[in-house]
Amino acid sequence: MELLGKIFNSKITQYLVYLFLLAASVGPILPFENIQYAALTAAVIALVVRFDHLYSLVEKLDKRATKEFANFDAAEDFIKHHIKQEIKNKSDVNIKWIGSSMHFATPMIENKLIPLFENSSSKLSIEIVMLSKEWDKLAEYNKIWPEQLQRYGSELGKLADNHPELVSSMDIFVYQQIPHLTGGLINEKHLIIAYCEWDEKGQYHVGPRQQYFYYKPNGPDTFAKTEQFKRWLARLKEQKIYPA
Repeated sequence: MELLGKIFNSKITQYLVYLFLLAASVGPILPFENIQYAALTAAVIALVVRFDHLYSLVEKLDKRATKEFANFDAAEDFIKHHIKQEIKNKSDVNIKWIGSSMHFATPMIENKLIPLFENSSSKLSIEIVMLSKEWDKLAEYNKIWPEQLQRYGSELGKLADNHPELVSSMDIFVYQQIPHLTGGLINEKHLIIAYCEWDEKGQYHVGPRQQYFYYKPNGPDTFAKTEQFKRWLARLKEQKIYPA
């Protein structure tokens, strides 16, 4: 795998990809059907091999200090990309996460993030604060919180137990108050958050269509937003439930 990685990242591969893309762009106008098929295949190869590098190039060209994502799915892909870059640099990854019911974050951690550490020397450590399922006002603020916490909250501790070779540590805290924001801080430099609010049905949460904001390292607002996130993280650590 290391050899393949060197090949894919080499200058020769970059030039081949550019050649493939050029062939793909002119192939459809050529008269021979075989050439058209070859051009299409070249385009697919170029996209597969260079997807992550294209993503990184777009990141470098995007000078905005703050990025906005229309929903959690878009933000999730971005989080995954940055963690992959940290692993590529052979860095361990620490995630600090402020959640509510963990309805979105638990599946992301289990199905998208932990598998990234397979066949890697990097380890994952996670610190999570989330709503307490014992809070008697849960349903008052959001009627689906109790059910979500029973399902997704109980799964979190099992993730560390089931993947000790990938997850070096997991600390889970709970709180009994309404959160101001949710989101995560990756390796003390990649901050992505969303702000909680009341929806049209009178439910308080971060919904599936809620905007998420990413603050680039060294951006003009990043330090202030990161300090805000850390203050909320510290305030919400009311009770530690894992490890017991």
